[in-house]
Order: sequence, then C-alpha cells, then structure tokens
Amino acid sequence: MSAPAQDRITRTPGVCGGKACIAGHRVRVLDIVVWHEHQGMTPDEIVSHMPTITLADVHAALAFYFDHIEEIQQEMLAERASAEEFRRDHPSLLESKLRQERLEEASSPVPVRFHLDEHISIQIAAGLRRRNINVKRACSAR
Repeated sequence: MSAPAQDRITRTPGVCGGKACIAGHRVRVLDIVVWHEHQGMTPDEIVSHMPTITLADVHAALAFYFDHIEEIQQEMLAERASAEEFRRDHPSLLESKLRQERLEEASSPVPVRFHLDEHISIQIAAGLRRRNINVKRACSAR
C-alpha cells in the first residue's frame, strides 16, 4: 500500500537545506513547482525527468505547494536573490572573456574591400580610398 500524501513530503534539517522535499529523495517541492508551473512540464514529464520519483510523489508535491503557496514562493524569491548575489560576487570568466573579445572586435577596423566595375568614376574610388577602404577596379573582359 502506498504512503499517504502527507507522508510523501518531509522536512529534515541538513537535507536540502531543511526545505520541503519528497520523502527519501533530494527532490525539493520547489523543484517540482518550477518544472510544472514555470517550465510547463506535465507530471508525467517530471517523472520521466526524475525516474526515481512516482507520479503520486509529484502530485503530493504540487498539493503541498498549493497548501503552502506563500511559503514556497518566499523560498523561490530567496533562492533567486541568492543566485543573483552569487553571480554579482563571482562573475563568469567565460562571459567576461567573450565580452572582451566583442569589444576588441568592435574597436578593431574591419577591412572593407570593394570591387568596382568600369562604370564607377575615379572620384568615387578616390573618396573611398581616403576613408581607408580598399578599392579594386574590375577588369572588363573584352
């Protein structure tokens, strides 16, 4: 016989930060809620994503959420604030390297080359050359 819904959700100090989670698993109610409410996953998709939990576990977690909605939403806000603080205090080395490369690319001149046909005047070609644009005249094949 399966466990009653209230026995499926536990809070144990030292496990998942003392947050509500599925009994015997390190899957927080908060995680189930994010997958279902924010990412649009169905309970069946959540079970496929986390095959160690059952469909009843997912429904028990969602029922717990709806019974404790303000508390779980406060946990979400606290987790988001903690993640933002971490990102602010520990900037991504990859992002800074990519940002630096983009700045270097933007500041370095990009060689521009035009191949002009014989109908373009010499004055236009000279104006382009003054702007450091490489201009070549195409030879007409005769």
